[in-house]
Amino acid sequence: MRFLDEQYLKTPFYGIERLLPLLVAQGYRINRKRLRRLMGVVGWQTLYTSVRTMIPGKNKQRYPYLMKGLEIEPVNQVWAIDITYMPMAKGFIMKRGFIRVWDTVHRQKYFQSGRGKRPRERALFFAHVAKA
Repeated sequence: MRFLDEQYLKTPFYGIERLLPLLVAQGYRINRKRLRRLMGVVGWQTLYTSVRTMIPGKNKQRYPYLMKGLEIEPVNQVWAIDITYMPMAKGFIMKRGFIRVWDTVHRQKYFQSGRGKRPRERALFFAHVAKA
């Protein structure tokens, strides 16, 4: 089960046809039916393209983009969050990261202005932003 968790994080696009020879090469004695059952237990959903994935439903609620045309000037005006699930020995851990959008916007302005072309200057700027 642990191997399946790790393999899913590496190759979520593998299906039974690719995964079965990989497990047999690792020394596991497994057949197609058992692999399909274990994939269901782990919650493995193979990623692949499907038809008409970008067409919204009829009752789909649309959320407006609230930052359109917004000038981000105060430092703590806009924040974003990133959530990542990391596998542990037993289960998963949730890692949250909060991001100040002001830093991202001002980094882009800094490098677009042409001042951020030298590597040393770029490294010092990012070190300064990371401390803030």
